[in-house]
Amino acid sequence: MKKILTLLFILLTLTISVSAQSFEIGISAGKDFYTIPDLSTGFNLQDLTEATLERTGFENPIAFGISLGYNSNENYSIIFEGDFNYLEYNVDYTRNVPKLTDPFYKKTSNYNVPWARLGAMISFNYIPYSIEKLDFVIGGGLGLQIFAPAVSDKFIAKTLFNKISELDLSTDIDLNFSFSQKINAGVKYNFNSNINLGLISSYTIVNNAIDEAPDNFLTLKLQLGYLF
Repeated sequence: MKKILTLLFILLTLTISVSAQSFEIGISAGKDFYTIPDLSTGFNLQDLTEATLERTGFENPIAFGISLGYNSNENYSIIFEGDFNYLEYNVDYTRNVPKLTDPFYKKTSNYNVPWARLGAMISFNYIPYSIEKLDFVIGGGLGLQIFAPAVSDKFIAKTLFNKISELDLSTDIDLNFSFSQKINAGVKYNFNSNINLGLISSYTIVNNAIDEAPDNFLTLKLQLGYLF
């Protein structure tokens, strides 16, 4: 934490030491590159009931973002940004629930489970080179990543005690918080003094990721920026 605070202080000092030239607001859309795989497995609940789980996986979810930048001069800026993705995937959860008429009866529960990632970052960007209307951008930053857990056999086993229990998506899907760091690079095309379009890639490292959240991932986005 001390290193994080020191780095933030350095970034703010570098930025504030020069009179502000402009602010920039940006909106972006693109993809995160990570995978939550298909899963088909058997396991035991805490009451030793035999169960199986079938999960439909997904990869490379669409990411949307918004940012606010403070440009201290033509080459340096500090960026506050947030981005997210959201989708739903299918889980079939089957376990033995004996009946008087059928001691081998298996009950299957179907869930459409939400997956979400929300990131909040502060980063420092630098333009090392420009040619005509093109700016090449590099930078990096620190922030927080919030993930919904991926429902798996391990998640079901630690969440549902016995065969009667059902997964409650409103209470059992707790969000997980992790600190993160990222580096980014890209190019921006300046249509005029106010509007630009950028292609930005970033590589994010997630600390202590759990419940199958990615511990690192690449993001590629198109960003429309407006300076004021």
